[in-house]
Amino acid sequence: MATDIGIYFTAGYPNLNSTLPILRGLSASKVNFIEVGVPFSDPLADGPVIQESSKMALENGITLSRIFDDLALFVKEEPQHPTLLLMGYLNSFLSYGMEKALVRCKEIGVSGLILPDMPYDYYNKHYKQLFLSKGVKPVFLISPDSEKTYIDELAKDDLAFIYVLSQNATTGKEVDFISNTKAYFEACKKLESKAPKYLGFGISSAKDVAEVEEYFDGVIIGSAFIRALNGVVEGDLMAVCQGFVEAVRK
Repeated sequence: MATDIGIYFTAGYPNLNSTLPILRGLSASKVNFIEVGVPFSDPLADGPVIQESSKMALENGITLSRIFDDLALFVKEEPQHPTLLLMGYLNSFLSYGMEKALVRCKEIGVSGLILPDMPYDYYNKHYKQLFLSKGVKPVFLISPDSEKTYIDELAKDDLAFIYVLSQNATTGKEVDFISNTKAYFEACKKLESKAPKYLGFGISSAKDVAEVEEYFDGVIIGSAFIRALNGVVEGDLMAVCQGFVEAVRK
């Protein structure tokens, strides 16, 4: 069973000019989708690795405007790029202007937006029509504690994908997938949804991917990739990206 591989990275980390070479490296590695992280000062859902990368990226001077500019350059260079999504927190997009951000996403070719702190009912009330009008699809998260009614509503909606959290915790922690989560994964597998189901939080290796691929359409790897970028100079970023993805696929 083919498993989609998605990689998350924090824009502006390890340095301000890292975004483009990382995008190029991941694209050359033929990942299925890329989540570009928008750094935020108080990232509630993120573990220490991504929190630190966000802190450093903000200190490097990254902004949402700069991220959009880098993405526009990348898409112009590589029209056949992997699916692109932005992941951040609601306040960053409200400060920028939600409609303005969605317009830029549409212009550039960013197809999805992941805002973990935007409740689903808030999205439906305030932003659904705006997202639809700009052709940008949201992503919402489910966890082992999510209510069935909420999961069923997501399953019927037209989302970029359903982000399945492997655990009720922040990112980057090791997970004993099968022994602790098999019943939850089985329920996710049986869920009939319009959007694909991608598993995230705690995936870091080819072994992890192999353990969960029968349950999900794909996986998302974040903290492990950020760790691989730690201390890498700009000229080596593409090679590190390609080596990381190759190792995960093995």
